Amino acid sequence: MLAPAKLNLGLEVAHRRPADGFHYIASIFVAIDFGDLLRVSPAPTDALSTTNELQGAAAADFESVSERGAPEKNLVMRCLTATRALRPEGLHVELIKRTPTGAGLGGGSSDAGTLLAWMASRYGFAPEQTHALAASLGADAPFFLHRRPSLVTGIGDIMKPIRVGRGRGVFCYPALAVSTPEAYASMKRALRADPPPETLLGLTEAVQAALANSDWPGLAPLVNDFEAPVFAKHPALAKLKASFFDAGAEYASLSGSGSCVYGLVSSPAAQERLLGELQSAYPDYLFQGFQFLID
Repeated sequence: MLAPAKLNLGLEVAHRRPADGFHYIASIFVAIDFGDLLRVSPAPTDALSTTNELQGAAAADFESVSERGAPEKNLVMRCLTATRALRPEGLHVELIKRTPTGAGLGGGSSDAGTLLAWMASRYGFAPEQTHALAASLGADAPFFLHRRPSLVTGIGDIMKPIRVGRGRGVFCYPALAVSTPEAYASMKRALRADPPPETLLGLTEAVQAALANSDWPGLAPLVNDFEAPVFAKHPALAKLKASFFDAGAEYASLSGSGSCVYGLVSSPAAQERLLGELQSAYPDYLFQGFQFLID
């Protein structure tokens, strides 16, 4: 089964929640038709195996931070552990890793959320219980229970459906992993204060209409708060984003806390041109075409 990556269309970061230190956010999450693969089969005991299908620097980056030596720390294994008493059988999960690490694409959260959604369907978990389990595994994990385009607030656990038109584009992993804790630490002086955001800055009626009608230039008011501090530390990412626009992207942004940069276009021909021009300009970077999962 596909554990889809996600993109952030805009991302506002507020202050920390006093109880646990998680940051309040506001963003639009959209799943795409690319991600990790999970193969699940009954087994005497729960187990996880991992196959690394990433290429080049992305493969090395994953190996440097993977939990091969401590699988109990992997979100898939944590999901298995959290649900073991709720299932009549053990499970073996083979994780085929294709989503780059530290890219802001939600790879680990998608792996856990996708597995949990599968188990909820197979074993009849209650919706409230399933959501609570997902939230305990990671702030982004609840989104991957349903994958519908959503306006996400709270710490990533409050989701409201939002209309998003059919979309396609290209994302790039530039042989650079950005640590999420480091990215948040770099924003300490810029964080927005009380009250927690209930919507996304820039999400006007005009922008909502642009989203629904696949009018990607109309998304210009949607800004990712991580871009300023991440680009300041990694100027190559700012240059990469500019290159997306130069190559014909109608909207481009950092996703999550980075380091993935993506661009949206309005046609298959434009997507092919964008991919070709960027691959020629950056032969050492990983590029991938995608479409939104909106149904």
